[in-house]
Amino acid sequence: RILALEGRIARLKEQAKAILMAREAIQGSAERLAAEVSPRLSLDACRFLYEMTDGKYSDIAVSDDFTLSFDEGDGQRSVAYLSHSTEDLAYYALRLSLLNLMYKEMPPVCFDGCTARQDDDRALSFLRAVRTLTEEGKQCFFFASSAREGALVKRVFSSYRHVKMPE
Repeated sequence: RILALEGRIARLKEQAKAILMAREAIQGSAERLAAEVSPRLSLDACRFLYEMTDGKYSDIAVSDDFTLSFDEGDGQRSVAYLSHSTEDLAYYALRLSLLNLMYKEMPPVCFDGCTARQDDDRALSFLRAVRTLTEEGKQCFFFASSAREGALVKRVFSSYRHVKMPE
């Protein structure tokens, strides 16, 4: 009986060792994947943000935990230092770059209240960047609650479909 228990203990130790090795391999893979994905996301987010801000912001970094930062010349700063409207655009850029990475063909993209905290110039820059997406064949939906957004869309898009909810 003691020999049987010793054999069982030895097998359990081997299983525990195999489980620990598998766990370490999975953790290492996750870290390597994050290290590979972050630069790709940063590059794509930079491209989107550059378009959305008419070239004012072009250097944004996405860390392994998906936090955003930008280079202000004297070092990296959190996007919390940006204006609310530019911070919104930075996160739209991140979302679009994630979609680009995750899907072979980008699914329809919905923007809800996307220009609410932006002045007209920044909103127009954003809409021009979205127009670029639509010209690439991507479908975009805007949800807005004021006439201002409709007027801005008319200035940027030559054709679009406006659906108004009944009052």
